[in-house]
Amino acid sequence: MKLIYWLVFGFIAWILYAYLPFHQDEFLHFHSLAYQLPNFQLNAFKEGFGAYEKFFPLGLSVYFPFLYTGNLQGILLWPFYVSMPIIEAKMAYSLLSLALLFVLILRTFSMSSAGKWFLFLLLPIYIAVLRDAGPVNVALIIFVLSFHLTNKLAHPMFGWLAALCLSFLWSLAFYDKLFFVYLMPSVLVFSLNRLSFEAILKRDFLIKMGLALAGFSMFVLVYLLADIRVRQFQSVELGNFQLPFIKVLASPGDFTFWEERRIVLNTIVNQFDFSFYVLRHLNYYDFIQANVWNGLSWFGIVFVGLLVLEFKHANYKARWYLAAFIIMALTFLVLGKIRFGHHTVFLFIPLLGFWFDGRRPVYLKSLMVWLSLNILVFGINLVHSQAHESLRTDYRDLVKNTKVAKPAIVNFDSWNYYYLRNLDADHSLVTWVDLQDSVQTNRLFALSKKLNLPIINVSGSAAVWKQNWSLIQHSVDSVVVDRTYPSNPIISFRIK
Repeated sequence: MKLIYWLVFGFIAWILYAYLPFHQDEFLHFHSLAYQLPNFQLNAFKEGFGAYEKFFPLGLSVYFPFLYTGNLQGILLWPFYVSMPIIEAKMAYSLLSLALLFVLILRTFSMSSAGKWFLFLLLPIYIAVLRDAGPVNVALIIFVLSFHLTNKLAHPMFGWLAALCLSFLWSLAFYDKLFFVYLMPSVLVFSLNRLSFEAILKRDFLIKMGLALAGFSMFVLVYLLADIRVRQFQSVELGNFQLPFIKVLASPGDFTFWEERRIVLNTIVNQFDFSFYVLRHLNYYDFIQANVWNGLSWFGIVFVGLLVLEFKHANYKARWYLAAFIIMALTFLVLGKIRFGHHTVFLFIPLLGFWFDGRRPVYLKSLMVWLSLNILVFGINLVHSQAHESLRTDYRDLVKNTKVAKPAIVNFDSWNYYYLRNLDADHSLVTWVDLQDSVQTNRLFALSKKLNLPIINVSGSAAVWKQNWSLIQHSVDSVVVDRTYPSNPIISFRIK
């Protein structure tokens, strides 16, 4: 592999870490590590300790960082977490994951130099693994590994081991995040690409694949039927509601059936615009696309057009990859609840095979023009767009003013850095309480008085703090407002 590709890899990774603001959801799936911190047991507020307790057979239970996300990411991050500052730990872990994924892709597809350049410039994969809010690294790696293990099923010596590995890895990816079940139909089609129908229909192959699927299905069934306990403290304390997990997932959504499908279709089309992947970091109204009707859809429309044109010249293997892509898109449409880049990035894996595995695309020049324009627009948006208001204070600056010599309660009244600061909590107790929520605010103030600890409040904006102050000023004994960061005021106070 040429060094130039990896230099580009390093440069893009550096840009994404240096110029994209952090936000708390990037660290959500590591949040179970915060449960081990000494003061976190006192956190009985939103996303606090024990918010999601997942039960398993034999009396086992695990505290999850989120409803449908297991604690695997915390386990994998732990060696980095205990040896580096939290941001650097996340960076090292994610870079290692991304490098491993790229090596696997290069070993899976027989790519020309054009295909390798396309891969190493494909920004959505970088953003999804390095900076997105959903854990995708394990699922992406297992997606590609499934291709290699499926091809080993026919081996007389290693076939049974490959079947067991497939079952285990699929179950592991599902445990990491339930979304992996959405990918399974496409994973199967993708993984069978290089096998003939005769090889697939052989009794030995079918038994081994059936064993892998049966083991995975059994794990999914046990997982869904076992209970989960949710202690989600918000405006109304829900207490301890405990249900089979499948019943929690079956709760009604916010949209009608057809509204949901329209949203998913728009998401699939829009995700071909690389700027789509940073909507949670940057203000869309600063994007070039905000000035164009249906702005985020045009790169997707052009890409689909290129797919249609290229299909006429594609060989059997390429069309099989395209089938895996179409099946994934249809699965998303049928099952719904697809919203973000950490859902749609998987579409690029079979598409890389369609365009570049063992072939030179007829419409390569058009595809590279599409890629270049996409990167150019992304770069302009990255330079000229502001972060969302709640993220305009860099985390490193903010933490300097909330890490104090004596213990304190560090409260976030808005979405910005709660999970991140919780992992970085030292001797402080970090909470997430909206001060306009009177029930939780009264509980927070009572805890502050009981422990005799000041509250250092981080606001999402100056306007949010102005509203909050009007509600809480009668309870405050003394207050110090740090106006160094006007976008995210930091206020220290004690309760009367």
